[in-house]
This record gives sequence, C-alpha cells and structure tokens, in this order.
Amino acid sequence: MKKFYIVSCLLLLFGVSLLSAFSFDPNTSVSKTIVVCFTKDAIGTQDRSIDFNIQDGVVVTGLASFDNLAKRYQIVGLERFFDAVKVPQWNDNGIYMQNIYKARLASDDVMDAALAELIKDPALRYAEFETVNRQYFVPNDPMVAQQYALDVIQAYEAWDYTMGSHDVKLAVTDSGVKWNHPDLRANIWVNPAEAPGMTINWDAGTYSGGNGVDAGEGGNKADDLMGWNFYPPVSNNPMQNWPDNYHGTHVAGCAAAVGNNMIGVSGSCPIVSIISCKGAPHTSSVNTVYDGYNQMKYAAEVGAHVINASWGGQTTTGGLNTANTTINYCTNLGALVVVAAGNSNQLHGAGYNDAPGDCTNALCVAATGPSDIKASFSDYGEPIDICAPGEGILSTIIQSNGYTNADGTSMASPIVAGVAALVKSINPDLTPLQLRQRLMMTADYIYDINPNYEGLLGAGR
Repeated sequence: MKKFYIVSCLLLLFGVSLLSAFSFDPNTSVSKTIVVCFTKDAIGTQDRSIDFNIQDGVVVTGLASFDNLAKRYQIVGLERFFDAVKVPQWNDNGIYMQNIYKARLASDDVMDAALAELIKDPALRYAEFETVNRQYFVPNDPMVAQQYALDVIQAYEAWDYTMGSHDVKLAVTDSGVKWNHPDLRANIWVNPAEAPGMTINWDAGTYSGGNGVDAGEGGNKADDLMGWNFYPPVSNNPMQNWPDNYHGTHVAGCAAAVGNNMIGVSGSCPIVSIISCKGAPHTSSVNTVYDGYNQMKYAAEVGAHVINASWGGQTTTGGLNTANTTINYCTNLGALVVVAAGNSNQLHGAGYNDAPGDCTNALCVAATGPSDIKASFSDYGEPIDICAPGEGILSTIIQSNGYTNADGTSMASPIVAGVAALVKSINPDLTPLQLRQRLMMTADYIYDINPNYEGLLGAGR
C-alpha cells in the first residue's frame, strides 16, 4: 500500500506521478517555466547574452537545436535567471551563472516532454524545472513538541504546502465545544447568514441579538450563529462549559486547534472553520452524545465539508439503516463523515456492528500508538477504513482553558478529519467519496507490525 503521510496525500492531489522521470507539478515547480543553462560556446564570450527574437510567437535564438525545440514545445519567452553577475568569469566546471535562463512555455501540458528533450540539447549544459520555494515551517505553539501525532502523520511537511483555510468547514458533532477557548476561538465558524444584527461576547461565551427567524442558509435553525445546541432545552448557543463534558472540546482541538498562535497546541488542520454541535448538558456530567444524527444532518445542511463523529454504539446486524441514510444524505450534500471505530477492542463485522462506524460511506478510524501498533483498546475489523494516532493525544479541554492527554478512537477520528479538511483546502472540488479515497490510498502499510490484524485495520495509518 502507498504511504499515508499527509504530504503524500497532498502530492497525489497535485497530480504527481511516481511512474514518470520528471512529472511536472505546478505546486512544486513554477508553472510554464524550465530553467536552462546554455553552453559557453552557444553564448560566445562570457559577458554576452542570448540574442533572440520572437517569430510567430515563438523564441528564435539562431541555435538550430534549441530553436527546433522552441518551435515544437512553444517556448514563448526567454529571460536571464540572474539579472546581473558581478564576476562573470567565474564558472562551476563550465557552468556560467549569466548563461542560465528561464524558458517560458505557452502551456504546462508539455512540460514533461519539453524537459526530456531540452536535457539532450547540445546547446545546453542542463535543463530543469524551477522549484517553488517553500518555508520549512514549524508553528510557534509552545506544546507542539508534546504532540507526537503531528510527527507521525508528517504534519509539518504538509504545512509547508498548506495550513488549511477558513473556507473549509469542519463540524464537530459531539458534546459541544467551548468555543471561546483561546486555542479554538480564531477557528470558530461564525454563520455569515445570521451574523448581521448579532453580537458575540467572546469572553463570556455568549451572543445576543438575532430576529428569531431562520436566515434560510440551511439547517432550519434561527439565529444559529456558531452552530446549535441539540440537548434539551435546545438553543442557538452550542457553548459547552461543564468541565467534565470536555469530550467535544478535546475532539475539536485534535482536528482544529489554532496553529501558529503562540498558544498551546495545534490541530492537524491549523486553519479551518469549526461548526459546533452540542449534544450534552452544561449542568451535569454525561458520557453520551444526544441526537447525533440530527447533528450530522444540520452540519451538512449549513455547508460542512467534513463532519466528525467521535461517538457510536453497538447495533444489530441490519440495524444500520438510519445511520447509513443519514451519512448518505450528508455525503450527497458534500460532507465527508469521519467516525471513530470504538474503544472495546471489538471485532466489527462478525456478529457485531457499530453505528455509525460501519456505515458504507463513513470513513471509519481505528487508533494506533506512537509506533503504529494498534492501540490495545481500539476496535478493528473489515469495516475499518483507516487508522490514526489515538494514544496520549494532547488537546484542548474546558477546565481553566487548559489541555490534557486522552486516549481513544475519539481522538484518532478528528486527527483524520483535520487531515481531510487540510486536503480539501487545496482541492475544493473533490467530492466526499473522492476525498475519502485519497486518504485511504495514501495510507501507510502497518500490517508488518500488526500481523494479528491483517486486513482488519483498513488501508493502514
């Protein structure tokens, strides 16, 4: 199987072919540009430049071999790579800096073929794509060194490509999110359809205003500025501030804690918009999620691209109808539903079914540890689609706006959901099932170190 490193997943989206010797990729190489270095003999004296003109829209230099290729591959421009060289007589084994040029092509479609031929041109010392230079980025969040999962999934390498986008909406269907946590608030979705006339008190975790009428953006909820409280008595504020009911807040941080803000931790997708759905009280402690499927439905209807469900329960064989219907509806509306497999070390699919984990179009996530060994508590089985770190995951909690480590497929699932949001930010046209397939295709093979679970941990980690 192919590797699940996030960066591999992103590269697949960019169209990299491992079967090609060159494989131009506009996200790693400059579009319509090939860097060429002319020989000294082709240039003439060391201080000369290439004399060229444009005929029929194509570069003509007087160098027959190069001009033939320029005509064939539509090289429409030529410019020196370095605008001035102080010591023109210096050379690196015959390569003169002033002889290096950028050849501009009319189309990216012929980049691979053009490079293959230019490399063989006797008028050139070499030809190569021009690299897109990216920062090697490590966020300044002070606790990221304690987040081993980010290293395991190669998040830092992925963040050199993208840290996400607030245009991507990730719904946390759960116990509710402490949406004013300092490490979450910059990523909290604010419903633009409901925002006019409403005021947010970020410190208090409240908002006011609204007209009591649904704005028609979907979800059929009035004044749902940041999501919805599904737990009776229902309300338009999904704030969860009961310390023991921190599950949803922890899940939100796994996926989407704000990155590079000099606070705490970072989610696997450091920039995203979190839709909060609350299914637990804020006056007593519970370990259940109320009205989870309605939470999913609402999230999809208000435009979630990724929905995380770190909850579920055992159901009878054939008892997946409501769960499947809900997830299929969400999928049809454009949302990938990512779900936790369960924490009972239970084999799925052999007289045991989990809803929504075993649903056809859900992306079901089992948990592994720092060394990719299946977590002792994690469920497994043929319905599992993929694995992610789920042991000792540091994330946000309610108490004192703090952080704690937690174990569970509940943590593995949002890490994958965050990755899905990260990928979606680069290729917004991917359908939910295409996004699901890309994540699975790029999974890291782990059955060599989990031989007792062959075929039961999905595509791998």
